[in-house]
Formats: sequence, C-alpha cells, structure tokens
Amino acid sequence: MSLKITTKFKQWQTYRSDLRVFPDTAEGKFDDIQDKLRDYRVALAGIKHKPGDLDDAIYSSYLKIDGQILMLNQETNRRPLIINTRKRLEDLWLSWKDLLEQQSSLLNTLDTAPEEVKTYNDLQIQSEQDEIEQHKREKQLKEIESLRNSLDLAIKHIEKHGINGSNGSGGSEIIVFGESQPQWLTQLDLSTDPASLSLQGTEQVLDQYYRLREIIREAPVMAKAIKSLEEKYCQLKDTHESLMSLGKPLIQEEELARLAVMLYEQIPDLWTSGDFNQLDEMIERIDKSISYYQAEFDEILSVERVRRPGITNVLTLYPEERLTAYEDLILFARNLVSAVDARDRYMQGHSEMVTKYALDIARNLNWNQTELEQLELAGLLHDVGKLNVPEDILTKTGPLTTKEWSVIQIHPQQSAKIIRPVKRLYKIVPWVLYHQERWDGKGYPDHLTKKDIPLGSSIIALAEAYTAMTTRMPNRSALSKEEALENIKRESGKQFNPEVAEAFLDVLELSF
Repeated sequence: MSLKITTKFKQWQTYRSDLRVFPDTAEGKFDDIQDKLRDYRVALAGIKHKPGDLDDAIYSSYLKIDGQILMLNQETNRRPLIINTRKRLEDLWLSWKDLLEQQSSLLNTLDTAPEEVKTYNDLQIQSEQDEIEQHKREKQLKEIESLRNSLDLAIKHIEKHGINGSNGSGGSEIIVFGESQPQWLTQLDLSTDPASLSLQGTEQVLDQYYRLREIIREAPVMAKAIKSLEEKYCQLKDTHESLMSLGKPLIQEEELARLAVMLYEQIPDLWTSGDFNQLDEMIERIDKSISYYQAEFDEILSVERVRRPGITNVLTLYPEERLTAYEDLILFARNLVSAVDARDRYMQGHSEMVTKYALDIARNLNWNQTELEQLELAGLLHDVGKLNVPEDILTKTGPLTTKEWSVIQIHPQQSAKIIRPVKRLYKIVPWVLYHQERWDGKGYPDHLTKKDIPLGSSIIALAEAYTAMTTRMPNRSALSKEEALENIKRESGKQFNPEVAEAFLDVLELSF
C-alpha cells in the first residue's frame, strides 16, 4: 500500500513539474508556428493555384491550437498546482501533451507546405497549358483539314479552267501552271498525318499550308502581271527594231539581252519556286526598265513626228487592242469610284479632281512614270472606304454628330482594307490609309506627324483639301482659287507638308 502511494505521489510531482514548463514550451512553439506561417503566406504570393485541403487544414489547426493555449492556460492558472489532485493534474498534463503534439504536427506540415504548394501549382499550370495546347492543336488540325480541302478545290479549279487563260497561266507563254503546281506541292509533305505531329510540328505544317494558299491565291494576279510584262517587252523590242531600221537605236543590245534573261529565265524560275515576293520585285525591276525606255521612245517619237509626220504608222508601242495591267487597274479603280459617286451626290467627281491635283504636285516634285501611275491609283481609290459609310451620313447637310463623325473617320482604314488584297496595289495601301493625317499630328487614324506620313499620303491630303475648299456644298459656298491658295499658305507646316504645299502653290500660281 505504501509503494502505491509513493508511486502516485511521484506521478503527482512529475505532472506538477511538467505543467510548470508546458505553457512556456507551447508559447515558444506557437511563436515558431507564426514565423513559419508567415513564410507559408510569402510562399503563396504569386501562386495561382493552391491546394484547398492543405490551406484549410493549416488554418483550422492554427486556430484550434490558438484557442487551446488560451483555454489550458486559464485551466492551469485557475488555482495553484500544489492544491490540485493527481487526477486533475493528470488531465491537465494529457491536454498539454496533446496540444504540444498538435503544434509539432503543424510545424512539420508548415515545413513541407511551401514545396507542396509550389508542386501543386506547377502541376495545375502544366495541366492548364496542356489543355490550352490540346485545344490549340485540335483547332490547328481542323484548320489544316479545311486548308487541304480549299487547296484541293482551288488547284482543281485552276486545272480545269486555268488562270484567265487556256494553259492555266493567264495566257503567258513563259509560265505554265501545270508545270509549277508539283513544285509548289513539294513544299508540303502530304503523306504526313498532322495528328502524329507535335504542336510545333502542326504549326510548321500550318505555315506551309498558308504559304501555299497565298501562292495559289496570288497566282492569277502574278500570271496576269507577267503576261502584261511580256507584252510590254515584245512591244519594246519591236520598237527597238523599228528604230534600228531608221538609224535611231534605242537600247544597247547587251541591255536588251539582260532584260530577256530576266524575263525568260529568272521570272519562270521564281514563278516555279513560288517565291512571289522576289517575283514581284523582279517584275517591278523589269517594268521600270521598260518604262524608262518607253519614256525615251516617246521623246524620240515627239521629235520625229514633227520631222516625219508618217512615222506614227511605223512606230506603235501601245497597240489599242492591248490593255496593260496598269490600265486594267485604272478601270477597276474608276468602277469603284463610280460606286462611291453614286452614293454621295455632293462629291461626284471628287476623286477624279483629287487625282488630277495630286498628279500635278507629283510631277512638280519630279516623280517618275511608275510612281505617277501608283499615285493615280491611290488618288482614285483613297475614298472607296466610303462604300461602307451609311448614305444618310454621307449626304447629311447639317453638322455631323460625334458618333456620325467617328463613322466617317473609319473610311481610310476601310479604303485600305478594300485594296489590300490586290497584290499590285500593296505599295499604295499606306498612301490611302494615311491620307487624312496632318503634318502637326492632329489627323487620323494614327496621328502621324511630319516625315512619318508617307509622301504619297501628304500629296493626296493636300489635293483633297484643295478640292474640298473649292467645291460648293449644301451648307457652305466654294472658296475662290485665291482664297484656297491663302489657306494652303497659312496651313503649310501645320496641316500640310511644307514641301508638298510649296509644290502645289507653284502649280496653282502657274494656272492663274
């Protein structure tokens, strides 16, 4: 009996001794928990995905421990430990022991939590990325299938109907679609199943399909341009031979041979390779050379007409029955302008007048023939975007509302959008797009300033402003030429490019 009492007394002493230490131990561990909890919160910063179960478990355990510390401290300090029974001390001791174990468990959890959160976040992000890539891949595969079908149809159509000509090459004698098609198709590995490729692989296949589609789409326009170039070259060669017979050679034989090599060797090679960017550059180079010699011929012809009136019957560089690609484009432009004029009765003939003044300015600035042709097209087409403007806005006689004015201001982008798909017009797209910009940056659509505005745009802008000033409108009278001239002088360096304004003032003053 005495041994049992002694044992219980020792337990009572042990409990009392531990209970003096447990509160401080628990407080120390709670401080460690708070420090690690701050580290955990820092680890969560920038984390897109966090495991909800882990986060809930950590904060639930933290709040439970916080509450238990407060409760156990109150229970332990309610009365001196020395007057507590062994049973009561044992209950307190077990409660503190459980609390300390919970704290240790939470500390272990907080030690590994940042890495767990990072791993979970990385897995979720990777899963999202995989889902995005899978969606993108599925979209690409559908797009590839659609492109395959459209290319098959386009090729079959060209094979059956040709490109504006019986041999499928726009009537050209130096290019043949049937011979080019296999070469273009070798750029695609049609035997490869896109579904077996990686995402990057399908992107590459898609790029190849787009490139081939552009080749097929541009082929009719390029074939027509080549056909026109052939005609120009043949006409130039005939003229050269005629001039030779009159003792007035126009071109050195070496130069004629160089043009022949470019036309009959390099052009077919570029056509067959599908390198239409270089092909377009080559066409332009040859066209510029021919245009230069054409100008030389015109000068010789004008002199010879005076000396020998019958010479026109011998030398004919431009047979009336042949239309050049440029003349076709002019016809196309005037048809569009007619459609605009039909919708805006107050501005009928506007584009033609703008074009006339623009060409006067450009000639005064010594633009060459090719540049003048491009400017003529830009002048005619600068307002075709008004086809997309409601007619009630175009013909409104009163002031425009803010909303109506914003609709009008979109017309340069609409004009550029209409002409951009035409390959031979790509050089004038910026001229058309920016013809409402001002030298001082207060224009639209992009508020360009000074030399950032293409010179062609600045020329059209001034020609259009002068045309508008001198045109009578329902809500105002037309200005006289003198008044318009003064306006241009006043706005030079503000609204208008000073160089363009000076050139136009010269033109206007000469016409007075």
